Amino acid sequence: MKGIIRSLALCLTVLWSGSFAQELEAGGETAEDELQSQPMLFRVGSGYNNGIYFMLATVLGGIISHPEGDLPCDHGGNCGVDNLLLVNVSTPGSAANIKKLERNEVDSAFVQSNIAYWRYTASGLYVQDKPFDELRALASLYPEMLHLVVHADSDIKNIEDLAGKRVAVGAQNSGTFINVDELLAAYGMNASQFDAVYDDAPQAVEKFLDNDVDAVFFVAGAPTPQVQYLSTQTDIRLIPISSVQRDALLSHNHYYTSTVIPKGMYQGIDEDTPTVAVQALWVVREDLDNELAYQLTKALWRDDHAYWLHRVLPDSALSIAHSLDGIGIPLHPGAKRYYNEIGKRF
Repeated sequence: MKGIIRSLALCLTVLWSGSFAQELEAGGETAEDELQSQPMLFRVGSGYNNGIYFMLATVLGGIISHPEGDLPCDHGGNCGVDNLLLVNVSTPGSAANIKKLERNEVDSAFVQSNIAYWRYTASGLYVQDKPFDELRALASLYPEMLHLVVHADSDIKNIEDLAGKRVAVGAQNSGTFINVDELLAAYGMNASQFDAVYDDAPQAVEKFLDNDVDAVFFVAGAPTPQVQYLSTQTDIRLIPISSVQRDALLSHNHYYTSTVIPKGMYQGIDEDTPTVAVQALWVVREDLDNELAYQLTKALWRDDHAYWLHRVLPDSALSIAHSLDGIGIPLHPGAKRYYNEIGKRF
């Protein structure tokens, strides 16, 4: 419902702007005055519909958008960026978002910290490309935890047991796919040792429920909507990553951190699950106006976000204490100005 309302609002905004453009062509002075008051559309590349990136962009729309006529901040309105309307652009995720940002198809994007670092330095997945040295960060938003989901009655007990199984590893060259590849390397394995299925998250969910795959990887904040859904539709287990392999992964890839998926996070999961995580970053291009970058960052970290915002996001999302965690690329000068003001140093 929220997505429908947002889409209708954006469609009305576009139609409204179009009608004023027609009046301008006819020489209407009133239309020109009105057009000047139209909100600036600021596009953020998010993720699949109802995934956490998508939900986060929807939440940020409520926090940051403040079009003309909205209630004032101190009279019941949100305290966002004046005359700005944040637009949620759904995408397949991190790799697609980086490409859209480079092509100016979005104004900002949510991207895994490892993907951002590789693209900035032309390493990893992007070793054949020129560095995207205009890439800048506004904030670190939350840790994205690696989940490996299997059926509760599966004989898969650890990563090594994936050999010979049907495993959904994420869409080709997606953030999840790359994380899985690095994890397997830490175990001395690769995807050729099992039947790898390169589906996106919605397709992987359906195949898991139809028993067309034995295991499925997700890399997202916890709780992850897809895993929550699976846990309500069938009995599942989460496979832990052993401490030796976690240490190996962390020693070779500095953008990972060691973490646990807490027990009770998903239906039927009554033990903590050791795993690893990368950070979800909000990134922009260097040419974003400094004042706008400052205002966006300031609006993001206001301390009066509504209770429901934290109910729909991962437990660890939007914490100022961790707002600079895992950022391996430069901060945008506008964002740096805000962090300096509040005494956080990057």
